[in-house]
Amino acid sequence: MILVGDVHGMLDTFRRRMKEMKKKFPDETVIQVGDLGLGFPKSESPVLPKHCKFIRGNHDNPAVCRIHPNYLGDFGATEIDGHSIFYVSGAWSIDRKDRTEGVSWWPDEELTIAELNTALDQYIATKPEIMITHDGPQQATTYILNRFMLSNNIAYSERTPTTTRTGQALYAMFEAYQPKLWVFGHWHYSWIKRINGTVFMCLNELEMQRFEDINFGE
Repeated sequence: MILVGDVHGMLDTFRRRMKEMKKKFPDETVIQVGDLGLGFPKSESPVLPKHCKFIRGNHDNPAVCRIHPNYLGDFGATEIDGHSIFYVSGAWSIDRKDRTEGVSWWPDEELTIAELNTALDQYIATKPEIMITHDGPQQATTYILNRFMLSNNIAYSERTPTTTRTGQALYAMFEAYQPKLWVFGHWHYSWIKRINGTVFMCLNELEMQRFEDINFGE
């Protein structure tokens, strides 16, 4: 299994790197963790190889994603390359005021409260080995935000992540059950840390990581 960070419409680069990885690991599935860039100009419905699956982020048109043959779905459980996986699409856009509704921003970028509650119930029932989301739960995103703020000499009191319903739901999922691995993008930062037994991995733009190469420290 090969995990890929945000693409943001850089589809030619994404396809080229997938082709290179396919030659090295022909039997492995590629999973892209959102912000592929679907629905933006020139990215309406790109053709992707069958071995590539993706969830959506906050820089994807939900309607375009839902009819794409490679879309895993808004949330749910599946098995890929022998691994039990749960996935949750969507996230909140901090830059939504600078984007255009229906063109570069969509009101349903996050799942509804009812959908997130259903996802929580299914996640608890599934108890997956791997969790794949676009954003991460607050435990992980706070670590990332603190690290970024410290590197830019911003006061501790300012290091507060925005509370969103997606982030709150992911927090509840992690509190209820800790998977072996939790992979997400969204923050454009390459980072890995074990928190309460779960290895969290944030992927940078177009970063590719094989599951088999992850150090779980076991």
